[in-house]
Amino acid sequence: MTSTRGIPCAPLCCALLVGLAVCPAANGEQASRKGGRADSRNALVATIQKGKYKGLTVRASSNFDKERTPDRAFDGDLSTNWLPRRCPCWIQIDLGGEKTIGKIVWNGDRGTGYSKRIPEIYRFTGSSTGKFAGEQTVLAGIDGNFRNCNVAHVFKPTKVRYVRMEIYASYPVPRWQPNIDEIKVLPPPFQPKGQGDR
Repeated sequence: MTSTRGIPCAPLCCALLVGLAVCPAANGEQASRKGGRADSRNALVATIQKGKYKGLTVRASSNFDKERTPDRAFDGDLSTNWLPRRCPCWIQIDLGGEKTIGKIVWNGDRGTGYSKRIPEIYRFTGSSTGKFAGEQTVLAGIDGNFRNCNVAHVFKPTKVRYVRMEIYASYPVPRWQPNIDEIKVLPPPFQPKGQGDR
């Protein structure tokens, strides 16, 4: 299964929004990338300075300026954001150790509800090694997001250390920089009592 732009997809993602075509999401589906767009060799590295993820490391393909660095996407503050130089692009967090996750929420409107420069085609992948060279698992994604800038994805509980958001196209212009205010990586929302990571 592929998206309208030829991006590899997998079925069965539960995205908590209305009216969108849902792309990659099956736990165990191994992702592959061609063309080096997700190459980590020249990635920017930053340390999160505040919020729930304080002290953790974030990497990204680029940032537009010193005010919109990748750590701003995980600082718990909707008034700050990560803005890359171009699209396609990616951002990833090192959770500091393997965690069982089952939900990812992202916001790109600074709480205003105004959809401008939002990810149109994207996916979240998880890895235990951080290489993202074919070993990663596709967690969730969307092909055809034209209006939603606050999206929650729920997926099968998966144990990973690194989580990456790969953005292939933005709306309304595919190569414009997508605006990402916040990303939250969360435990499974319906986890049996006594199970999971603390």
